[in-house]
Amino acid sequence: MMKFRQLQVSEPLPMDLLLEADPSEQLVRAYCASGWCVVAEERNGPTIGVYVLLSLSETTVEIKNIAVAESVRGMGYGLWAAASSACFGRIGTARF
Repeated sequence: MMKFRQLQVSEPLPMDLLLEADPSEQLVRAYCASGWCVVAEERNGPTIGVYVLLSLSETTVEIKNIAVAESVRGMGYGLWAAASSACFGRIGTARF
């Protein structure tokens, strides 16, 4: 089973995954600092995906970055992440 949770400020960013979708570490760190970084994890397992949302307005949220671990690509996890981000966007500024 996969779960999504917002990464806490004290936790390190899953930079290996984030840099697969955006090669600029400087940009990744900047939008992660001002957006929501959400990780996908297998139950009691490693991070298998990540996405970053940035609020553009009260009604608009942009997916800035989305990546899935190579070992689970082709299994539909990216679709789950996109659906999760769409639901997250509908609840406005609430945080996980």
